[in-house]
Amino acid sequence: MFKRGIENQAFIDALKELFNDKNSFWYKIVNDNDLFIAIRDEYINVYYKGNSICKLSFNNGKLVNETHYKYLLNPNLSDIYVKAIDGTFEHQNSEMKFIPSLSDIDLIKTASNPYSGEEKSGVHLMLKKWDDVIDTEIAFDDSSRIDLLKIEKKGNSELKLVFYEAKHFSNPEIRAQGQDEPKVINQLKRYEGTLKLHESEILESYKIVCRNKKDLEIVKNCNLIDGVLNNKLSIDFQPKLIIFGFDQDQKDGRVWKQHKDKLQTILGDRLELKGNIQKSPPYARNIKSKDGH
Repeated sequence: MFKRGIENQAFIDALKELFNDKNSFWYKIVNDNDLFIAIRDEYINVYYKGNSICKLSFNNGKLVNETHYKYLLNPNLSDIYVKAIDGTFEHQNSEMKFIPSLSDIDLIKTASNPYSGEEKSGVHLMLKKWDDVIDTEIAFDDSSRIDLLKIEKKGNSELKLVFYEAKHFSNPEIRAQGQDEPKVINQLKRYEGTLKLHESEILESYKIVCRNKKDLEIVKNCNLIDGVLNNKLSIDFQPKLIIFGFDQDQKDGRVWKQHKDKLQTILGDRLELKGNIQKSPPYARNIKSKDGH
């Protein structure tokens, strides 16, 4: 079963109240353009360069956060060594080596940097740039995790959920020898079957997600979100493929051309070649504090 969205109004209300405090971790997260806030099934993931640096839930009337310890090692430590006497480590004041608060979000981002690869960083830039992305790392099961979900307008008023898989130019899964299909094609076919299987659950879930995003003021494109809430929504069952991270010489290269042509023959306009994502300016969230400033 696929489920997304926060239906516990007390959770939403607690976050809205916390947003009133400009010194709170939630205010800092919402107003940090480097972060992507993803609504899950009664919890929230906050992503930075593909790493979930915060899992936020609501239990017994309290906001509860979970962060992997590897993202909490203080990057500003001056003494980075732990002494051992006769082979036994002395862990005195070990808590001083960890970031003490979620409010220190910039330190957590720095600590997580080593765990971001080329593809994660590329997807991160897409999340910053595009104002129609409403989810990332969309997991249906252990083998189906789609990179991006966008709301796209088709025609005058029809809105569709469009799923994207993103691959760096260096990824071998976009290439195959001879008449073989690249592995990414089978991946997209598997996603297509998964989307059809969970159609009603997906549509219901993302209606709730859009309402949550509007209530929490974490919306980039208000018109699209309002459109989802007020109009019929459908799914594009054929996920698209984005290939990025190449320059003009690589794009025009003879070896790559045969792989590109094969992908274009199979996918047609579902293939998008983006080159250098970083050249485009990031999209800035236009979020105001509760006093309107």
